[in-house]
Amino acid sequence: MDWLEKGKALVAEKKYKEAVDVLKRAIEQNPKDANAFVFRGIAYISLGNHNEAIKDCKRAIELDSKFAEAYFNKGYAYSLLGDHQKAIEEYKAAARLDLEQAKDFLLSRGIPW
Repeated sequence: MDWLEKGKALVAEKKYKEAVDVLKRAIEQNPKDANAFVFRGIAYISLGNHNEAIKDCKRAIELDSKFAEAYFNKGYAYSLLGDHQKAIEEYKAAARLDLEQAKDFLLSRGIPW
């Protein structure tokens, strides 16, 4: 079974708790897949578990330092924790990697990257 694809589908269906469990299996199956960590991070954010999301995004970045979405999601988790300075740093990293969503966010606030 392709646990990553199943986990992504569960995230899309907003079945976040199930997604976390399935993505854990994806990570066990392939611990070097940055996508599994990012999608589990998205599920954690949606469940309000922002610290776990940050850990997963950090791991994704360790595996793929050019994974812009990992920086953006880590920034989002920091913002939800109220650490806006760290959030901005992560959004800037995502923007430097050419993620349009991050560029738009920073531009709308007049923040250069």
